[in-house]
Amino acid sequence: MRVSMVAGVLVAAAALACGDSPTQELEPVTSVRAEGRVLDLAGAPVPGAFAVLHVWLSGKNLDPARQPTHDGAGPDGAFTVGADGFAGAVLDSIGLEAVAPGCRGPRSMKVIRGDELPEGPEASLTEDLMVGPVAAAPTTGLGEVCAIGAEPFWGVGSYSLALSIDATDGGLVEGRWTVGYQRTTVGPDGTFAGVQSGGILALLLTPATAYPWEDCSELRLAIPVSAAGAWGRAEVMADDGCLPLPEGLTFATQAEPGYFP
Repeated sequence: MRVSMVAGVLVAAAALACGDSPTQELEPVTSVRAEGRVLDLAGAPVPGAFAVLHVWLSGKNLDPARQPTHDGAGPDGAFTVGADGFAGAVLDSIGLEAVAPGCRGPRSMKVIRGDELPEGPEASLTEDLMVGPVAAAPTTGLGEVCAIGAEPFWGVGSYSLALSIDATDGGLVEGRWTVGYQRTTVGPDGTFAGVQSGGILALLLTPATAYPWEDCSELRLAIPVSAAGAWGRAEVMADDGCLPLPEGLTFATQAEPGYFP
């Protein structure tokens, strides 16, 4: 009897403290938007890095048809990624992944639990991502450089574009190139010839061997070159079936050659 009386007093006190009103439940998250910068281990921006947003639902992953969203960081390392359309499901957590330029660029992942996200159906947050060590930007000289791309379905790193600069003579640049996919490959016995002038490196890449299952016949790139000689984001001037998505590519030097025979 004492126990029942004490329990009754506690319930009454709790109801009085809460104003005798039911507990308000938070609105379920229906969309997530994240912005920030990709920084190296010294805190400097990493231009051309990728930022990737992963969303995990409680008890299962998102429908496989819903791929992680990504954004290429700008010159100041800034990015914006977002995902929506998961109303009615319980959001377990999100992952913010940073991918440094280059085919062997390091990756890092920051995981944020669903209950740590801002309240409201449209969760918006600002997070800086750290990644490193980051390879130096390439210059027009002998050696190998490589960039990864992001195909809409397969995601970041689904294909790579590697260059091997074999010769330079004044403004003329010559070498070999290869495009690697998750599904097929162009090259690596392709060649390119280019010219560097006025702060732009223009390259004409043609495969030396035409495979019957590939449409790739020609790829033209324009790469801005700084006064110090570093390459900027490469823009695609023309693409005849070589890349799955004609978007800017950010190269990085390769300390360990391995893409060319």
